[in-house]
Amino acid sequence: TIDKTSTALALDGADFTGHGVSASSNNPLIGVVSASLANTDSLTISGSTFKNNTISVTTTSGNSAGIVAIRAVNDGKVAISGTSFESNTFKVTGTDANGAYGGAVGIQNADVQLTNVSFSKNSAASGRQVQGGAYYQSVGTIKASTITLAENNVNATGNVTGGGISLWGVSGALEQAIFTNNIAISSDEKNGTYGGALYVRGARWGGDANLKLAIENSSFSDNTVTATGSNGAGAYGGALYVKGDALTLREKTSTDEKNGKIAVNLTDVSFTKNSAHAASGSAYGGAVYALDSPLSFTYTKNTAITGNTVSGQTAQGGFLYLDHNEKSGAGL
Repeated sequence: TIDKTSTALALDGADFTGHGVSASSNNPLIGVVSASLANTDSLTISGSTFKNNTISVTTTSGNSAGIVAIRAVNDGKVAISGTSFESNTFKVTGTDANGAYGGAVGIQNADVQLTNVSFSKNSAASGRQVQGGAYYQSVGTIKASTITLAENNVNATGNVTGGGISLWGVSGALEQAIFTNNIAISSDEKNGTYGGALYVRGARWGGDANLKLAIENSSFSDNTVTATGSNGAGAYGGALYVKGDALTLREKTSTDEKNGKIAVNLTDVSFTKNSAHAASGSAYGGAVYALDSPLSFTYTKNTAITGNTVSGQTAQGGFLYLDHNEKSGAGL
């Protein structure tokens, strides 16, 4: 384990394979690589491999999880390039006070660059909620280019978001991103499952007002969101789930006046054979589901949108479902 607590750290050509970390909690921060960054601090990882690593904790505190776990103050800098994350696992084995946040990488409050990074067969599991089978980020910015997310998964008996990536209060851009065969699945009896490949959330719990995320020249294929619960649990967005957080007047206080919406703009993004399935409840958006969030699609070339499906007791939007009802039940 490498623990970074000040100034700058660079890892180049590192091989982290087969490491195991076991602890009662992830507070303090725990990971095969863990970093606490201040506003002038940075962490750079390049040309490295993270494979077959496992972190097991009895309970969680809300900190970032993942094999690489990073917590920053005032926008520390993180850059990862030419690096692969394969078959890594973060799991909670006991009574889970909070949840699991990131199977391979978990980051809080940082400006992040990902370049030529692959995430494959990573997973996160918990008895409560799980967010991001491969990558989780809460607050900050992200600029990702030439990234691949394949066969990552999240599995829980509680709420589940983002089989590949889960972003909360994050703005930026994903370019030339490939999402394929990622899975989000929950056996919770009532709560939903959200975003088979990518979950995008506004600034309800932190982040700038009126966030914007661009997704360009990217593809989503064969991703799945599934709710197996037997008491009406829903499935939303086989590939992509987006939720804005526009605060109502009733919710606003003198110290909380910001608009938590996020606008997602997609340019030349393909969606093929993604699916949403609910065993006993409703399923919406075989490929894309958006709740209270501006969403735009722009196409400048032939781009495939085909074979997306939705199934459940109620099923709507084989490709796309737009929802503006805050009481719809689809509002994790």
